Amino acid sequence: PQPFWSQQFPIPSGPVSSTYWKVPFLFSSLRHYIMTNMATEQGLRQNVVTGILLCAAYIAASACLINYNKFLLQRFPFPWELTAVHMTCCSTMSIVLYSIAPGLFPAMERVKGREVDLLKFFVPLGFFFATALYASNKAYMYCTVAFLQFMKESN
Repeated sequence: PQPFWSQQFPIPSGPVSSTYWKVPFLFSSLRHYIMTNMATEQGLRQNVVTGILLCAAYIAASACLINYNKFLLQRFPFPWELTAVHMTCCSTMSIVLYSIAPGLFPAMERVKGREVDLLKFFVPLGFFFATALYASNKAYMYCTVAFLQFMKESN
């Protein structure tokens, strides 16, 4: 079977039919496929603009969070304790939310009666998450904000 782009844009045969000739055909046919089957040109522009705005908002929120964490750790230089408070607050709020609105946790219906068995998966996961959180909190004490922002975005 031939790829879908070769049906719309036949690739020359003979000595000139190398990968060099296939690339322009691939990109032009992909653009044609997206434009005809996935969205109108206006919808595509709107999706691109929305994506760019969401990325900018994520980067801005990330920079604010990094600056706040660095500010916090300069005044309270205890990353283990900060991590413990973070994990305790998240766990408590999750339990409270589950108690108030269990419908927000649809997957819990499948594990009724097996909650204790799930602990063998969640306890190591929680331990490694707490260790990673501690390490990132400790990094705020030694690294610059620009370096932390770069590392967070590249992760």
